[in-house]
Amino acid sequence: MNISELWRFPVKGLRGESLKEVAITPNAPFPLDRRFALAHGESGITYDSPKWALKTEFHMLMHGSDERLAELTPHFDETSRLLTILRDGVEEARTFVDDPDGQVEINRYFEGLLGKADSSIRPQFVQAQDFQFGNIEEPVVSLINLASVRQLSETVGEDVDIARFRGNIVIDGGSPWEERNWVGLTVTINDAIFEVVDETIRCGATVVNPDTCERDMNVPKLLQQNYGHMFCGVYLIAKQEGTISTDASLSISN
Repeated sequence: MNISELWRFPVKGLRGESLKEVAITPNAPFPLDRRFALAHGESGITYDSPKWALKTEFHMLMHGSDERLAELTPHFDETSRLLTILRDGVEEARTFVDDPDGQVEINRYFEGLLGKADSSIRPQFVQAQDFQFGNIEEPVVSLINLASVRQLSETVGEDVDIARFRGNIVIDGGSPWEERNWVGLTVTINDAIFEVVDETIRCGATVVNPDTCERDMNVPKLLQQNYGHMFCGVYLIAKQEGTISTDASLSISN
């Protein structure tokens, strides 16, 4: 098996950035993944007082009318702290994330984009500190097996884009669904070592087509109907530092 793609998603709900290699730190999130998010106005989550919370407290693709976030591609420069938001390659917004005035402007941008003027759900741009705004609280890295998604596509008779699953690591060369047997095992990629800690249950975010941004395929329902479960992919936790890359092989051990 080998690494086919590497992705990070700097802003929860927006498109990802494709990477060639990534430096892995033990017990730490995938670098810059879900570093930022759009919290609901009454979630109690602010830029100055961030905290992990369930996905229901954020604007993300699972929620109706938030699918427009999938049109946007973020780029974050960690040195300058500049976040740029693009749509179809054209810059729509930019902010130095630590600038209070910039935070006000980015909030206004997302409020206009999503049409959320109600104070309870008005988007609040927030930043994680030593954690990530992932679906679970642990500092996990998500892995998707391309063979499983190919088989799902064949089974339902439609192309299921791997991008629907928003994984950090996409692997190829394995057997369909073999990752379901990896929980508790060790994954080695180059000199980085991970423990497989859980399967990834799929939610309504996968319903959104990453190209058209329309809700056009009920992936969780298709998984349940055809396989009797709603899992696709696994969560890893890094145990040994190292650098992983798109030309690297992957091995599984006890």
